[in-house]
Amino acid sequence: MSWWRKAGGRMEMQGNAKQDVGCYVVCLIDILGQTEKLKQWADIELIEQDDEQALNALRSTAGAVNQVRKHFEEQFRQLELPPQLPESFENTNPQVLTNYQRFRSVKISSMCFSDTLVFYSPMINLDGDVTPLPLYRIMAACSKMLAFALQRELPIRGAITIGTGVELNEGEIYGPVLAEAHRLESHYAEYPHVLISETVCEFVQSTDGFSSISALNSSYAASNLRNAQFICTDKDGLSILDYLCPFMAETARLSGVGVHTTKAIKKLHEFVKSEKLGFEQQGSTKLAQRYARMLDYVESRIAHWGVSSMNGADRGE
Repeated sequence: MSWWRKAGGRMEMQGNAKQDVGCYVVCLIDILGQTEKLKQWADIELIEQDDEQALNALRSTAGAVNQVRKHFEEQFRQLELPPQLPESFENTNPQVLTNYQRFRSVKISSMCFSDTLVFYSPMINLDGDVTPLPLYRIMAACSKMLAFALQRELPIRGAITIGTGVELNEGEIYGPVLAEAHRLESHYAEYPHVLISETVCEFVQSTDGFSSISALNSSYAASNLRNAQFICTDKDGLSILDYLCPFMAETARLSGVGVHTTKAIKKLHEFVKSEKLGFEQQGSTKLAQRYARMLDYVESRIAHWGVSSMNGADRGE
């Protein structure tokens, strides 16, 4: 039995209260640069509607954080929408429909403090299945969020991990899984990207042991193969979220937003190049090198989105 199935149980806490300890996937996101931007507030005594300096300070801090939060929440809502059932399901065995609902059973929760966002979900559903769907939804939403934020010049950094935790209250995760996500983000994610933990890499290699029902076990295994498409290795040897992967590009194309997305990726590319050049001109060698690594990743992927790495031009233009 895999460790993620064993990582749980009902534990007695202080005051004889009992909590369910289990296996969770956690995504921790930090919106970068907020500390410096908040210093702009020091010169604001009273915010007036026509005070452009004050309004810009608010837009680049509270406004930016709120924008990222709302976009993440919208991505999760979109991913939760059930796909249209095939016509063959209309007169199918009720057990098949029950299994379908069981397969799609996922609960994503979130908590926010300041410019840090945390999204999490139990990896074992109410029926006792180890389900890869929460990991998929978190990686897909995070991929869209990274592209969304960067093309709006909002650098974000984070980590995704799987581990043991407990939901102390509704929307409040605690435990080693949260500590590990914070450790990865704060100590190893040196520039705007999302690190993937060793436990996630181990999980996406799983091909069995998801459910006691054979049909569901096969469906979960097939779904988990899709999760591996979101992970690649950076030049520093760390596993990262491949947010511009071919799978996401193809998903955008099939959803009918390909042209719009291509323009957004061009903006993202230009922002990363601009940041690298800016840090070089400032003599900030360490930051320039970090953005150079980021630029290498972006330029290795943007052809999938119909963008040239030479000048950011659309193909065929």
